[in-house]
Amino acid sequence: ILKKVFFKTIDHSYAGQIDQLYFASANWPLQVCRDIESGVGDYLNKKQSITTAKVFKAPKNFNMLAFWLKIVKNKFSFHFSELFGPEDWNVGISETSINLFTENFEDNVFQWLPQPRNGRYYADPFGFMVGDELHIVFEDYDYRLRRGKISKVIFSDGKFGDVKTVIQEKFHLSYPYVFDVAGDIYCLPESADAGEVRLYKYNKKEDKFEFYKLLLKEFPGVDPVIFKYQDKWWLFATHKDQSNTSLFAFFADNFDGPYFAHTNNPVKVDVRSARPAGTPFMKNGSLIRPAQDCSKTYGGRVALNKITELTEITFKEETINYIGPIKNSSYPNGFHTLSATTDYTIFDGKRFKFNWGNFWYKLKMKLGRRNV
Repeated sequence: ILKKVFFKTIDHSYAGQIDQLYFASANWPLQVCRDIESGVGDYLNKKQSITTAKVFKAPKNFNMLAFWLKIVKNKFSFHFSELFGPEDWNVGISETSINLFTENFEDNVFQWLPQPRNGRYYADPFGFMVGDELHIVFEDYDYRLRRGKISKVIFSDGKFGDVKTVIQEKFHLSYPYVFDVAGDIYCLPESADAGEVRLYKYNKKEDKFEFYKLLLKEFPGVDPVIFKYQDKWWLFATHKDQSNTSLFAFFADNFDGPYFAHTNNPVKVDVRSARPAGTPFMKNGSLIRPAQDCSKTYGGRVALNKITELTEITFKEETINYIGPIKNSSYPNGFHTLSATTDYTIFDGKRFKFNWGNFWYKLKMKLGRRNV
């Protein structure tokens, strides 16, 4: 086995499933050649793989009939869910460190941000401290506008303040990853709809983030994160075309670039643990990278990945645990962001809830299609 990857089955569309496999695998021979060229193709010398998996032969008519009936059933379920059960996220907070939060997940005490009006949701939270106050930034999504902006709320003395907008563009924004460099706060929101990765800097006086620098041109990075590992700054993100599966890495000498692509991008293709899901953190001397597990549902839970090797030509990590969703809560259906400051862990949760803004938009889109 030269390349091993994991996708979520598109069970309502045979054509969609085949397209996914062809599109994603087209690059694999090139990646193997790059490994050989870089001197890291040791897997070519391993013992030949064997399998005990069942070998399937050409299906008979009855098998094909059952298959297409299942496709029809799944297609109906897919469209029904899109119309009547859209995702509804919210932001939660626990006054504990991220290490304790992940070790005692089922026992955490937490509280949710007050829910916005129907048709909007809050997701992808990150935090930073200003004095004794915790500032939480997050995606503020409006189903009616089909676009997100970045909003902020202050958490102090166990209470949430008023929500205010801190970044708004003409394109969709989400996942406002924040990090500190020499006392300055920077935000790296997802701006994949603009086809680039943009960096913002916090203006404390104006209490908002201002555009600082374009980090990646012509790369629609989804859920980007920046962190320092050994002597390099690293930027990880998935690509918009395969947002849940294909992880890309870039490196630089300085946090604001210039960034160069990893030799063997995408460095990982795995729907269970590729897409970034929050703040990388240290645990027992190892760097842990949270990632989404979208194998059953988008943002179903968070994978905790331990990075074991990361250079300009190699990348290895292993999943040490999965956490979420928070079953005994108001948002039991998903958990896809895990971030932290010194004394707080911030996260989100998902439920499914009908709203008219989504219904009319999806209905219009479906009626406008010839093939639904």
